[in-house]
Amino acid sequence: MSAVTEPAKQVIDPQQNTDEKQARIMEKQEKRDGQVREPGAPGQSVRDPVTGEQMEIQDAKDIPEEVPPGENVLKMAFPPPDIGGQREYLFSLFNATASRITLAFTLVPIIAFATAPPAFTSRPLFLLIPSLGIPAALSFLWVYRMQSKSEDDADRRVWDVERKRGLQAGYDKDGDGRIEAKEKIKESTEWLNALLGGVWPIINPDMFTSTVDMLEDIMQASVPTFIHSVRIPTLGLGTNPLRITSMRALPDAQLDGVTNALKDEEKEQIQGEHVNYELSFAYRAAPNQGDWNERAQNFHLLVEFYMGIKGVAAVPIPVWAEITGFVGTARMRLELIPNPPFVKHTLITLVGLPKVSISITPIHKKLLPNMMDIPFLSRFISESINAAAKEYVAPKSMMLDLQQLLSGDGINRDTAHIGVIVVHIHQVTVKKDAKQSVSDMNAYVNVCLSPTNKTQYSTRVISGTLEPVFEETTVLLVDANAAKIGEKVSLQLWDSDRFTADDMIGHVDIDVAEVMSKHNTAVRRVVPMQEPLSSKESGTMEFTLGFYSKVTPGCNESTSEIPQQILDSDGYKKARKSTLTDLEAAVAVTPPPEEFLSGILGIQLHEIRELGVKKDNMNSGKGSTEKPEGEQEVESEKGLPSSYCTVMLNDEPVYKTRTKPMTSTPFFNATTERFVKDWKAAHICIVIRDSRMRENDPVMGMVFFKLADLFKDGSMKTGSWSLQHGIGFGRIHLSFVFRPVLLTMPPSLVGFELGTVIVKGVTVKFKDQSLHDSAEVRLATSGGYTKIKKGIPAAAAAHDGDDDAETGKDTHLQLPILTRYHSALVLNARKKGLLRKGTLAMGTVWLRDLVDNHHDGIIRATLWKTDKLQEMKQNYSKPEETVPGVEAESIGEVELKVVFRPGISDVHEKDMREDPSTQRSWEEYVIMKRGGLRKAIGRESGQGQLDLDDLNGVTDNVQQTEAKAINPTESHDSLNGKLKDWTDHQDNLSADHRGIKQFKGVRTAEWMADGIRDAVADAAGRLHRKERTSTMEKEA
Repeated sequence: MSAVTEPAKQVIDPQQNTDEKQARIMEKQEKRDGQVREPGAPGQSVRDPVTGEQMEIQDAKDIPEEVPPGENVLKMAFPPPDIGGQREYLFSLFNATASRITLAFTLVPIIAFATAPPAFTSRPLFLLIPSLGIPAALSFLWVYRMQSKSEDDADRRVWDVERKRGLQAGYDKDGDGRIEAKEKIKESTEWLNALLGGVWPIINPDMFTSTVDMLEDIMQASVPTFIHSVRIPTLGLGTNPLRITSMRALPDAQLDGVTNALKDEEKEQIQGEHVNYELSFAYRAAPNQGDWNERAQNFHLLVEFYMGIKGVAAVPIPVWAEITGFVGTARMRLELIPNPPFVKHTLITLVGLPKVSISITPIHKKLLPNMMDIPFLSRFISESINAAAKEYVAPKSMMLDLQQLLSGDGINRDTAHIGVIVVHIHQVTVKKDAKQSVSDMNAYVNVCLSPTNKTQYSTRVISGTLEPVFEETTVLLVDANAAKIGEKVSLQLWDSDRFTADDMIGHVDIDVAEVMSKHNTAVRRVVPMQEPLSSKESGTMEFTLGFYSKVTPGCNESTSEIPQQILDSDGYKKARKSTLTDLEAAVAVTPPPEEFLSGILGIQLHEIRELGVKKDNMNSGKGSTEKPEGEQEVESEKGLPSSYCTVMLNDEPVYKTRTKPMTSTPFFNATTERFVKDWKAAHICIVIRDSRMRENDPVMGMVFFKLADLFKDGSMKTGSWSLQHGIGFGRIHLSFVFRPVLLTMPPSLVGFELGTVIVKGVTVKFKDQSLHDSAEVRLATSGGYTKIKKGIPAAAAAHDGDDDAETGKDTHLQLPILTRYHSALVLNARKKGLLRKGTLAMGTVWLRDLVDNHHDGIIRATLWKTDKLQEMKQNYSKPEETVPGVEAESIGEVELKVVFRPGISDVHEKDMREDPSTQRSWEEYVIMKRGGLRKAIGRESGQGQLDLDDLNGVTDNVQQTEAKAINPTESHDSLNGKLKDWTDHQDNLSADHRGIKQFKGVRTAEWMADGIRDAVADAAGRLHRKERTSTMEKEA
C-alpha cells in the first residue's frame, strides 16, 4: 500500500514531500553525529542552551511516577578544612607578635636610659617602671590582637567551609577535582513552596492574559481539522499551588574565541553577569473532589471548541479542562543587572518532555462523560501538549524579558536579534559523478539555520548546467543565543524535480560563532560540498558570508558608547523616566542614521479595542454601530468578529497572527522582526481581516506607515491608530522599533522585490546590415511568463546613429515583476514573419543591477549568438558580457532605458488576481490606492520618482503574456468612460459590502466561485515547475 500511496503523495504535493525529505536527511545526519537519539532510547545528548555544555535529557514519562525528593545540603559533610593555610597564617601571626614583643622589651629600656635626665640615672628604680611597664602593656595588646585575629580566622575558615559546601552542593563522583553540573545535588525548596502557597490563591488571573493568548495559539496549532477554532474565555489558578520539588545551581561553559571580536553590547547579551539554575516541578490535583466547587480549587480552564468544517460551519462546544497533574524539569539562565529588579533576560529550556495529565468534561456532564475516557481524544490531547512543549525542549529554548515583565509596560524597546548575517551565493560547481545527466540538472540553493533546518531563503532554479551562476543575496537575523547553542548556516544544493521529491546534491555548514568572530567583515569562500549522509565531496560552492552588528544610537562603527550630547538632551532625560536602560531611552529619541539604511525592524501587535463591523455594512443605510464615547458594551458571541492581522512590508505579506475568535477586544501580543534594506524607502501596512463562514474574509481596516515618517523623531514608536479603509472600526495598539546595522549595501540591492519594469527608448543595432529589415527584438522576463507580443524592429536609421528607431522616444512598455531579484529582462532577437526560425541571439539585463526609480543613463546589452540560450537566460551575467563557460558570438547590441518602479501597480492586476497566493495582496493594493495611500511608494531618486500617470505617447497594451503600456486618460464623457466610472463605483460599493454585496448569499456565491477557481489554478500549477518563494511567517 505504501508503495502506491508514496508516489501519489509526491505528485499531489511534491513541495511538502521535499520538505519532509530534507527533515529526514538532516535528522539522519544528526543521529549519525550522535546529536539525536533514536525513538525509544533511554536518553538524548544535546547541547544545553543554558550552560552551553552537552547534557543528557530524558522525558518525564520515562521517569518513575514517584518524584524523588530534593536533598538537604545541610546534611552533607563539610569539605576538608585548609589546615595548611591556617597553620601558615597562625605562624606568621605568632612570629609578628613575638618580634614586636621582643623589640618592645629591648628598645624601650634602652631608649629610656639613654634619654633620661641625669637626676633619674642615679635612681634606676624610677626608670625600671616605665622600661618594663610600657613593653608589658604593648605585649598585652599584641597578644590580645593575636588571639582575636586567630579566633576571627578560625571563624572565617569555618564559614568558608560551609560556603564551599553550599557552592559545591554535590559530589566529585568522577574524581577530576571539580564538581560538574551533573554531579550537583538537587536541593529541596520548602521555603519557596511556602511562598507559592501563600501567593498562589491571591494572584489576579487577569495577569495571565498573555499566557491565555499563547495557550490559545498553541491549542489552535495542534487541533484536528474538524476543530478549526479554540477560545479560552476563563482561566483559574485555584488554591492548590504548584510545587518545586528540587532546585540546584549550575556552572557555565566558556565560549573561547567566540566573543573576542564582538562589541561590548553583544558580549553582554551573550555572556554577561548571570546565574544558571535547574529546577524540578510537580503539580497534582487535590484528591477526592467531586462537585464543581471543590474541583475549582485546581488549575482549570473553560475552553470553547468550534467544531465543524472550516469556513463552512462551526458549532461551539464548551468544556471544562482541569489540569490533574504534571511533572518535569527545566533549566533557566538569569541575566543580572545592577538596577531593580536586578534580572533582565531569562532563558528557559525544558530537560525533556514534561508528563501532563488533564481531564476534559463537557459543561453538560450528565449528558456526556469525561472525554479523557475516549482513547482517541485522550491520545490527541496528550500528543498536542507534547507537540507544544517540544518547542521548548533542549536544545530549543524560550527567552523572557523579566525586567520588562516586572517593571515595564510590555513594549519592546529593542530588538531581540543582535545583528545579521549577509549571505551572497555566487556560483556552484557540481562534479559529474554527483549527477549522472547534465540535462536533468535543475539546481537551486536553500539557505537554512540549524538545528531547526528551516529554509530561510531559496534561489531560483537553473537548469541544464553543472556550473550554475546565481549571484543572489539574502540576510539572516541572528539572536544572542545563536553562538551559544552552536547554530550553523547551512547552504544546501538541491536538484528540483517536477513530480517527485527533490534530491540534495551537497551541503556546506558554517558555524555562526565563526562568522561572528570576523566582526563587520564579509569573507568570500570556496568550500567543498559534502554529500548527505556521507563524507564524499560532490563539488564546490562559492559564497560570501559576513556578520554585521547593530549600530549604537548616535554612534559610528568606531565606538559603542552613547554620545554625551544625547545623554544631555532633554528628550533623552524625559524618555529615561519611562524606560529601563540608557540604551532604550537613546533608541527612543534618536532617529536612524542617514549613512546606515539597512537594519532590523521589530513589529509588536498588542491588541485591538472596540473592534466591530459598521452597521451600514450589516444592514445598509441604518447608520453605524459605533458606541458613544464612554459607553461600555457587554461582549457577547453573536455578531462579534473573529479577527487576525497580516503585516505587509513593501507590499509583501511577511507575518500573520492567529485568529482570535468571537471577541471585540482581541489580544494578540504578537511580535515579529524583519530585515529592512532601506528604512527611508520602506513602508508597512497592517491589515485586519474578519475570518468568516462561507465567504471571503473581508478587510475590517488597515493602518499604513512610511518608515521615514514613523521614525523621524526617534527609532522607536508606540501608539494606537484607528482602523481605516475597511468595513469595520476600532483602534489597534502597535509598537515599532528599528535598529540599523553596520552594513552598507549597494543601491541596487536595497530595492523592492515587487515592482514594474518600464522600458523606453529602445534602439537595436546589428553588425550585419541584412538583419536590420529581417529581424526584430522581443522582450521577456526570465522570472515569469511576461513578454512583449509585438517585436521591436531594427531600422537602418538606428544603425546610422538615430536615437530611436520605429518605436519612438515616447513609447513606454510596462512589465509586472513579482520576483525582481530572481529575474532578468531578456532580449530575444528573432526573424520576422510567420515562419519564424527561433531565436537568433539573446541578451540579458538582470533586474538586480537596477536602482529603484533611477531613470538616468542608457543600458547597452550585447546580443550573443550561442547554442546555449537557456544557460544565457538563467545564469547571471552583466549586460555586456556572456555567461562564463558559454561560447558565444556578438551580433549586435540593444540600447534602452530601463526604470524599475517599486511596489505593486495596475499592470500587476491580471498576474496577481489569477494567482491564489497573491489575490489578497492585490485586493489590499486596490483598497490602499482607493484610500490615497499609494502616492509615494519607495524613495525618490535624483530626478524624482517617475510618475507613470503623467506619461503619454504610443501605447502597446500587453498583460501577462504581453507587457502593458500606459494608456492616455480616457474622456469621462465617452461611453467607455461612463462605463468605467460605473464599474469603479460598483467596485467601491462591493469592497465596503454595500450594493449587491450587502447580501450574504451573493458573498457566499462569490466565495464558492473563488474556491473552485483557486482549486483549478492550484491543480494546473502543480504541472509546472515552480521556484521556491519566501513564505509568510505565521504566529507560532
